Amino acid sequence: KERFGHDVHPHESPKLMTIPLIILGILSVVGGYIGLPEIFSGEDGNLFQNWLNPVFSSAERKLELYGTHTHFEEILLMTITLIGVLASLRYAYIIYTKRMNVASYFVNKYKLIYRLLLNKYYVDEFYETTVVKPIQKGSETVLWKFTDNKIIDGAVNGTAVLIDKTARVIRRLQTGVAQFYALIMILGIAAALLWIILSL
Repeated sequence: KERFGHDVHPHESPKLMTIPLIILGILSVVGGYIGLPEIFSGEDGNLFQNWLNPVFSSAERKLELYGTHTHFEEILLMTITLIGVLASLRYAYIIYTKRMNVASYFVNKYKLIYRLLLNKYYVDEFYETTVVKPIQKGSETVLWKFTDNKIIDGAVNGTAVLIDKTARVIRRLQTGVAQFYALIMILGIAAALLWIILSL
């Protein structure tokens, strides 16, 4: 924080941040082997290219009309890329280990560019604003407050309330008076007889 002026989050420990880098490094090695250029992979050729041949076969036939690239061009491009990578690594090592004043100078002179690169082009913030927060808000409003609280809990609690009210009404019929029970039984028999007569 003192060197570059940006906030250091306490939860972003160096050890924790190296785990994704190790995983990406392993995947890079695997991906590099799969996409090994033909000049290094022998007769089998580029495995990834061979796998995609059925898809791009027609496009490759059209490209052959404009000529093909030689192995020299391929080696030249790889050499230029490798030199650029090694030079960048060397420059970054010198700047951030031996000449911190140069790094601080560029940070202060190009603050907007530094912030843009430091925050990874604000991709995470954009993703959180456009995807994560709307999903969280929708889940809170629709799934939790409406679906869960009102529909599911409402159905369960409403059933309990309905049973409770029905039980209260039926409980009033339990008077303990034998004459009342006899009257209910007679009314039930009369209703059954009436239904039988009407159905004939």
